[in-house]
Amino acid sequence: MYSTEALFDRATAAYEWGRARWAVASALPLAAVPLASFAVDHRLVSSVVLGVPLLAVGIGLLWRGQAFGRGLGLGVKAGFVPLVMGHAANLYGHVCTASGCTSLCLPACVLGGSAAGLIVAIASTRSQRGWHFMGSGAATATLIGAFGCSCVGFGGIAGLVAGMGLSLTAARLWRAADA
Repeated sequence: MYSTEALFDRATAAYEWGRARWAVASALPLAAVPLASFAVDHRLVSSVVLGVPLLAVGIGLLWRGQAFGRGLGLGVKAGFVPLVMGHAANLYGHVCTASGCTSLCLPACVLGGSAAGLIVAIASTRSQRGWHFMGSGAATATLIGAFGCSCVGFGGIAGLVAGMGLSLTAARLWRAADA
């Protein structure tokens, strides 16, 4: 016969194992992001190097649940802005003027990151779920946006992070000034 403590431990382990299986199954659709990104830009290394952490973060946030899990959905939506802008800039190429040619990838990544940061900041301010929601949303948006912003390597991802950080900080300061 099992003691009450042993039964509780077994029930807790079964519950956590069930949540982990559910999180893995629920995060599998995130694999479409690296696959679609590879189909557009044919960068296998960046698709794998960014895809594995995206799936791991998705599984972890869903397993943790509550505001962390809800932030994942927000981050997926916000992350598509820099993803699409980065891929579009990469497909369009560059702009030539009388003074020379310039790539559109880095400005697109900075603008896309700024837009994604604003989306995350506005949604987290409206929901009042706290930093857990905003942090998981921002992390997920950064990972998803990085697929499009890897068009110029780490510079594009740095531009994405800088734009997102700038807009999140500005929104936070704006909120603090209103309070």
